[in-house]
Amino acid sequence: MTDLSEALAKYEFYHVIDLGNGLKTKGYPSLIPVQAPVLDAIGSMDIEGKSVLDVGCRDGLFCFEAERRGASRIVGIDNNLSPGAVEVLIPHFGSKVRMKEVNLYDFASDERFDVVIFAGVLYHLRFPVLGLKRIADAMAPGGTLIIETGMLLSFLKHPFIFTPPPEESPYDPTSVTFFNERALIATLESLGLSKVKCRSVLAPSMDRYEDMEAFKASKEFADAGPEQILIGRATYVCQRTEEKADLNSYWYGVHKLNTDLGAADEFLKSFGQELKFKPASQD
Repeated sequence: MTDLSEALAKYEFYHVIDLGNGLKTKGYPSLIPVQAPVLDAIGSMDIEGKSVLDVGCRDGLFCFEAERRGASRIVGIDNNLSPGAVEVLIPHFGSKVRMKEVNLYDFASDERFDVVIFAGVLYHLRFPVLGLKRIADAMAPGGTLIIETGMLLSFLKHPFIFTPPPEESPYDPTSVTFFNERALIATLESLGLSKVKCRSVLAPSMDRYEDMEAFKASKEFADAGPEQILIGRATYVCQRTEEKADLNSYWYGVHKLNTDLGAADEFLKSFGQELKFKPASQD
């Protein structure tokens, strides 16, 4: 016990992780309410024998929880890997968790994961859709994504993304991308993710609601003025299906929509739209 305490004292930790016998990593207790909905989501799933990717794993709180619940393979990535997790926690638990220091944009894997945990990262990204595409590409068909992020909890009528300059961030200078719910769902669905369900909303006051509709019915939401920017947290779960092939080609590859009028017409019809502009007739 003394040796473990001395080893822990050499490192800084972000997560509060129970090591048994009354010993925990120090971490940030104030963030436990933010992490709780993610742990609840993991606990609600049958994760036995599944492969798990934890993006932004920090000290491995969610990695170790997935392992405790029977996951067969767990990989954690972070662009600032925790030495304490690698050198103390993994050996202490006798864990099979593998951690790798890599930026999400550079992450590539031939393996497709059954479960991806993406907690506390999205609102830090300057290229959020690229980051989400990297995640979608790493998921097995039918796989599950648990996403927790800072959210824009106001201006909910239309799909908006709030992108303040670093010096005006409501959190810290690295936090520059806050989706509202409609924008997040639309983006996830465009990347081949479906059945998007909100599991938890944390209001700016840190009061917890079961979903966005419950938060919208709250006094805190009603008391906010029409121009007030509300930033809170939310947790969602969704499944990997397939991308819309035409849009995927348009955004990430090559296409014929500008040179083949018939293809363009069929493409628009698939979205319930019609061709509005046609070339002038040749006499």
